[in-house]
Amino acid sequence: MRYLIASQHSTAGCAHLGGGSGSGNSVGGHPTPFSISLLHLLSDSLPSRHASPCPAVSCRVIMQGTLTLMKTTLRNNTADPAANTDGAALVALIFGGVASSGGGGSGGAMYIETAVQRVVLVNRSSLAQNRAAAHGGALAVGGGPLGSLELYDSSTLEYNTAQYGSGAAVYCGGDLGQMLMYGGSGAYGNTAKGSNSFGGVLYATGNVTRIQMYNGSSISGNSAVRSGGALYGASSMGEILLYGASSINGNSVGTGSGGAIHVAQSLGSLRLTDGSSIDNNAAATSGERGSREHGGTCGGVGSWVGRWY
Repeated sequence: MRYLIASQHSTAGCAHLGGGSGSGNSVGGHPTPFSISLLHLLSDSLPSRHASPCPAVSCRVIMQGTLTLMKTTLRNNTADPAANTDGAALVALIFGGVASSGGGGSGGAMYIETAVQRVVLVNRSSLAQNRAAAHGGALAVGGGPLGSLELYDSSTLEYNTAQYGSGAAVYCGGDLGQMLMYGGSGAYGNTAKGSNSFGGVLYATGNVTRIQMYNGSSISGNSAVRSGGALYGASSMGEILLYGASSINGNSVGTGSGGAIHVAQSLGSLRLTDGSSIDNNAAATSGERGSREHGGTCGGVGSWVGRWY
């Protein structure tokens, strides 16, 4: 088991990343780009209420580089506003616990404070069975864009929960450059449970440039109470591409529209090739057979679900 942090400096039991120092309830007072790699690590049921060895530093991390998980599982972690915490697992890994001075309860496994270039899961890595009381059951990127979210080699986002907020697996508080799934990777059984929750897998507040799935990757069995049983874009999406028998199947919403995909403004293109499918999704109000409402790809409200051939 190995855990590697690039650009690590420590004093008095605290890890300061990116050349900064712990201040203002964040890690790294100056957001200098750096990267973190987690290798061959299993994090299971890390406590969300324990104090960190560095209690002045919250569980929010400022980073502008790349976060890579390799053969790593972050599982059964909780971001809980009762404990005033975000990002239980990542900060527990850095500090050996979770600070009680954070806030919000977003990012059950990981919370990233500002912009980040890439979050990468490789070699059967998984964010599984994590819970956030607010947004992002597994991962929340709070105030800036996420350049790229990438899953390779049967890596998964599975059975994560956003209890009251949106993005059962992933919440992006800005633009998302791309979400890529390769080699049988997938998102399964994630649930956004709140009465006003959107996005059973992904919720993006800004524009999404592309979502691409390759070689048998799958998004299935996810749900949200409102709209976007799998994917929710609060602005526009440029391209959704499924290739090589990939699928978005069996997702659902309880009261709203878009059992598979809901795009609030415009969707540039949707392409399915080589035996890929979007099928057997369910919505309460609209988008049940791949329909477009109020302009769809032309700049209105597009609610997408169902049977694409």
